[in-house]
Amino acid sequence: MDKKRRNSLILAIGCIVFAGIAGIAINMTRQRGSQIIVWADGTQWGIYQLNQEQEIEIKTENGRNILRIQDGKAKMTEADCPDGLCIRQREIDKIGESIICLPHRIVVEVIGDAQEDQNSLDAVVN
Repeated sequence: MDKKRRNSLILAIGCIVFAGIAGIAINMTRQRGSQIIVWADGTQWGIYQLNQEQEIEIKTENGRNILRIQDGKAKMTEADCPDGLCIRQREIDKIGESIICLPHRIVVEVIGDAQEDQNSLDAVVN
């Protein structure tokens, strides 16, 4: 192997290792959320606590989904959409993580306590 190819290979391996370490570090420093906010067709469906185990039925004119909160994590367990991609997404529990069902226009996002205040109205001004 000539020197140029060997250096290129070393550089490529170094970049891959660095990206892997950076990804792990970012994931480990993310804060766990305390709530999830559910949006259906652009409208807030509800806010639910991650520390309360429950199943939430999200039924809209676009379809039906079941969201399960268990062990401080949220996961889409059922959906009658054609592709079922939302069911195959992993459990979420860190702030900013989300589960999205495009056919049903549903977004589930993990938030913290402070973010709830940003999503609610403080006052109405005329």
